[in-house]
Amino acid sequence: MYQNQSILRVFIVFFLLLSPAKPEDQRIIQALVVFMNKLVPGPMQNIPGWGWNTSSDPCTSKWVGLTCDKDNIRVTKIVIDKLNLSGTLEFESVCKVSNLLVLSVNFNNITENIQQEISNCKRLTHLYLTGNKFLGHLPDSITDLPNVKRMFLSNNGFTGQLPDFSRTTGMLSFFAQNNRFTGQLPRFNYHQLDGFSVANSNFSGPMTRAILMQVALRVTLSYVGRSWHIHFSFSSKEYRVSGSVNTRLT
Repeated sequence: MYQNQSILRVFIVFFLLLSPAKPEDQRIIQALVVFMNKLVPGPMQNIPGWGWNTSSDPCTSKWVGLTCDKDNIRVTKIVIDKLNLSGTLEFESVCKVSNLLVLSVNFNNITENIQQEISNCKRLTHLYLTGNKFLGHLPDSITDLPNVKRMFLSNNGFTGQLPDFSRTTGMLSFFAQNNRFTGQLPRFNYHQLDGFSVANSNFSGPMTRAILMQVALRVTLSYVGRSWHIHFSFSSKEYRVSGSVNTRLT
């Protein structure tokens, strides 16, 4: 009796080990399809092997722009740069991909605001939105991404004040030049950044010496009108970035 039970246990273990990996959850597949449809892919859907449909698996069918984990069962990266996408970026859908680490939609024609639901992408480490037509304020919820390390928002139409990123403790680089942000220079953990730029926006107001000491490896001050023109730069092996802000030194 005992011997039969032991044989049965061994058989079950081997069966589990040899069973094929379970594909991505159907709800995740549906969310990905909705996400892409909102981006209005147009003729890009005619690319051979495009995928992005509910009748195939994103990992085993190798959908365009997707990367999966080492077991080829969970989507971890979405990189859909330069595909002439022209709709909206729906975070409510894409953040249902619970293992998503990288989201990149650089150099498309995506419009409208960043949604509050971006904070649902809890595992996201890299966010790349450069070179689109995004508008409006960044939601405060964008600072509720506990694992984000790199954020690139340059060359869009963002406006308003930047949220307080000082609680985003893992941030290593932030690039948001060539937008229309206003208000004071935002709060970051500047001392740990290896890349930073908010050049060519409309920041103003007081800047404390404490922030200035964190912001820059090199600072040049010139007085224009009633405000200081502050040129600051970072340098590292990976980045060499500079920007300027019209502000008052306090």
